[in-house]
Amino acid sequence: MIKRKFDGEIIWLVKENDPFMPKEIRQVNISGEDSFRELATARVIVNNVKGDINFKKRDGQLYIQTWHAGFSPKLLEKDAAVTLPKSY
Repeated sequence: MIKRKFDGEIIWLVKENDPFMPKEIRQVNISGEDSFRELATARVIVNNVKGDINFKKRDGQLYIQTWHAGFSPKLLEKDAAVTLPKSY
């Protein structure tokens, strides 16, 4: 996104600041109040962790889930439906 000159601010929700994060990315504490505002106002949210993120996707907001599997085969969402909470 940085190399392609993404037209927008790139924000990464983190547990603690990473000194090796590119300077073009603004880090926000995932457990802080600012994270709620960032999730609520983002045009695009990219998530690579299966789990509950405490936000409601609003109309027009794009949510991209890029699950990754470390030690088990990746399931398609339909195949994993029985393990997902109803809120998903």
